[in-house]
Amino acid sequence: MSNIELHIPNENELEYRRHLISDKETMNYNIGYGDDGTGCYYQTMEQMKEWYKNWNNGTKNYYAYIIHKNDNMPIGEVDIHWSGYCQKHIIGIVIEAKYRGKSYAKEALNLLCNVAFNELKLDKIYDDFPASRIAAEKVFSKVGFIREDDAFVVLTKDRYNKIHKK
Repeated sequence: MSNIELHIPNENELEYRRHLISDKETMNYNIGYGDDGTGCYYQTMEQMKEWYKNWNNGTKNYYAYIIHKNDNMPIGEVDIHWSGYCQKHIIGIVIEAKYRGKSYAKEALNLLCNVAFNELKLDKIYDDFPASRIAAEKVFSKVGFIREDDAFVVLTKDRYNKIHKK
């Protein structure tokens, strides 16, 4: 039985995202990017609400919090979005630093794949991260993703269904 579930926040539930993307320990995988090179983004609630308009709005974009069922508290976030830059559906997952190492990433990734393939009816999803991010490489591999090249891992609906017997 899963310990987590995905919850699409409404416009008034974005404070956790503000916290998550501004936490240096959580965002350290993103060093070199962000507002100040630490990987963090510092946004006002007005900026968060503007960002939110592009998500969960009837498009193939999807954004949700990862919620721990025992206490109904968010422990991270997941997303799916179309990237015009690389012409792919890119997924993302961030587990808050204090919750890492507890297998939540694999559970959340499986839930996100279910959304991608069964709700959004996508045939293929990608994520872009270097193979040197060992923890990410390991969890994506466990779910069924294959490294396509130096930048991308990919998972097809057929491969996911075969691995997970759906």
